[in-house]
Amino acid sequence: MKILTVVALCIGAPSISGFNSSPLSSLSSRRPTLAASSLVTVAQTSSPDVVVISPPGGIGEIASVEAARLGGSVKWFVVSAPSLSSSSTGIALTSETLSAIEKAGGSIELAGANADSLLVNSDDGNSAASAVSTWCRGTKSILCTYDGAEEEKRRADLEKSADERGGSEDQMIRSSIRVAAREAVGVAGAGVSKIAILSAEEEMGDEEGTEQKGKGFLGGLFGGMLLKSLIL
Repeated sequence: MKILTVVALCIGAPSISGFNSSPLSSLSSRRPTLAASSLVTVAQTSSPDVVVISPPGGIGEIASVEAARLGGSVKWFVVSAPSLSSSSTGIALTSETLSAIEKAGGSIELAGANADSLLVNSDDGNSAASAVSTWCRGTKSILCTYDGAEEEKRRADLEKSADERGGSEDQMIRSSIRVAAREAVGVAGAGVSKIAILSAEEEMGDEEGTEQKGKGFLGGLFGGMLLKSLIL
């Protein structure tokens, strides 16, 4: 599985704040290591307020960072396209952002998996599904979005020859996000809020609507009734 790397970019500073590696089953995890920072302790000693499940960047990153800047304990699970090389996905958080999160008393913790590792049988040793459950346990809210899946497909295509392009990595990412979301819901706290940020096309594809349990896009995403949906 490809390693998810996270770096803190220290604008105007001579050094870079790094993130410790803390493997979690078949997930790769990174946690901020700023001195005397609540960014680590809050995430490690309590259940998260919010779990965000999304492709890299896009709305998932915005939601994760903003929730942490408001003082929330956030875990962002990033689903990436299968990588054809040893190169890693990079997610950059500026030192200004990390300082704002710390000042607000928030926290942000990241882990990630390739899409294919979530789609194999859960009994397979390469499956990341059970590790998602461990990592997300007790969360109060779950937010999911597919935003960024197309960009991940384009990134994957850059690693392929012209003859190899045209695969379905974006659909694999969407399917994997559904798997991760259902795993997170299964171990969430009582009364968990489930939020999906959808495009208009995705909402139109849900013929049964958001109130019909287990039906359509939203039922497939969470395995049950959705509490809230935000339409872009």
